[in-house]
Amino acid sequence: MEKIKFKKDPSLIYFFQKGKKSDTLHASKESLFYLVAPDSIKKNLTIAVENGELIITPNDSLVKLNYLPGFKYESFYEAEENPSAKKSSRKKYQFKTMVDGTSILHENKISVSLINKQTGGLILENVFVYLE
Repeated sequence: MEKIKFKKDPSLIYFFQKGKKSDTLHASKESLFYLVAPDSIKKNLTIAVENGELIITPNDSLVKLNYLPGFKYESFYEAEENPSAKKSSRKKYQFKTMVDGTSILHENKISVSLINKQTGGLILENVFVYLE
């Protein structure tokens, strides 16, 4: 059996559903997504969600999408302050989510947008239909 090796691209952000991929989310099923971003990009990444919020799980690569109609949430990575750490050591980032206003989307739609804070440019946008 031949093995294929590949190296993760440190300039890419991965955001995709765990399990079966679909543009429809169901109330009866948990909506989990893989979110992997290199530390070099985390400080410039914002995730805007309409009609839902992203919550970090015990697995730091998985986020849960909670349906919350009528609200917009913004998620981002914030560098943790550690005064005892050496300057050469890697920064640790904490995933945070905050309310960012009210949503103008129809209640059965959930929008997830990954945005580059530096340029304001859209990296990725997914719109899901939510069924009760």
